[in-house]
Amino acid sequence: MAKQRLYYLDALKGILIILVILGHSIQYKIMDYQHDVLFRVIYSFHMPLFFLISGFLTYKGRYDAFMVKKRFVQCIIPFVSWAFLLPMFESGTYNFERTIKILTYPDNGLWFLYNLFFYCLVFNFSERLSNQKFKQEYVLLTMCVILYVLMPFLHTRFNVTQICWYLPFFAMGYYIRKYPSLLDSKRASIAIMGGGYILTVPFWMMRDVPLFYRWVNLGGVFSYGYRYFVEFAGAYTFYILGKQFLNIHIPFINYLGTKTLGIYAFQFIVLYHFALKCDTYLCIFITTIICIFLSLILVEVVHRIKYIRLFLIGER
Repeated sequence: MAKQRLYYLDALKGILIILVILGHSIQYKIMDYQHDVLFRVIYSFHMPLFFLISGFLTYKGRYDAFMVKKRFVQCIIPFVSWAFLLPMFESGTYNFERTIKILTYPDNGLWFLYNLFFYCLVFNFSERLSNQKFKQEYVLLTMCVILYVLMPFLHTRFNVTQICWYLPFFAMGYYIRKYPSLLDSKRASIAIMGGGYILTVPFWMMRDVPLFYRWVNLGGVFSYGYRYFVEFAGAYTFYILGKQFLNIHIPFINYLGTKTLGIYAFQFIVLYHFALKCDTYLCIFITTIICIFLSLILVEVVHRIKYIRLFLIGER
């Protein structure tokens, strides 16, 4: 019997990829984008929710060598390919130093692919340890706690900081699927987490202390905890709302949700060359629409060419 497709996951991924492109359009167009209200709301939950969904979809009962190989094809091959291609699209000439910088300090959004593969290795490693003595949940929890404590002291090389930051969201999705009973009290939890998110997100900053620190400075540890709470509450709230209201087939949104990795990879080229030369919200929204459709066209073209699709979008 074929498994029923979880339409709400496709819908959530489709909406999230739109928000990813909208967020990047704001970054391209607004100089002080980190203080832009729309940008801060989008970034307070969209990447944590993306990793939560990735963790949910990853759970298959076991995390074996086959899954590692699959993630390598989906993530690392495109990551390395784009590390060589992006410098040419940015400047028109090849820049080896820029390639090395992307590989050692993943940026241009490529860090998402890099992180996904690393999490695959982490879960494979934790499962191997759990087979010997300990339950996987305890191994993962211990690793998350250690990484969280060390994160302020770790260097940004090889994206270590962001790997540490988003691992708990990936684990959250993984265990939501492994233990569906975690959502049994979702009415109470959505009220608490949703209410907490609404109250705290106005002060959230992506790479800085909360805005209320201008009046009351509660220290670095509280700042990290505050950021985590906002992102956890946002990711959890929108996941539950999506599961409740989006488990239907919404043709275009669901279709986007099945092409997210490809669109994610191509959006940077499109934004770099086709972004409108103005900084109003109207231009930002138009740029976002153009980027979505052009990226989707490129994904469909590449999908029809076997070896190119392997290197650029990680599809065999």
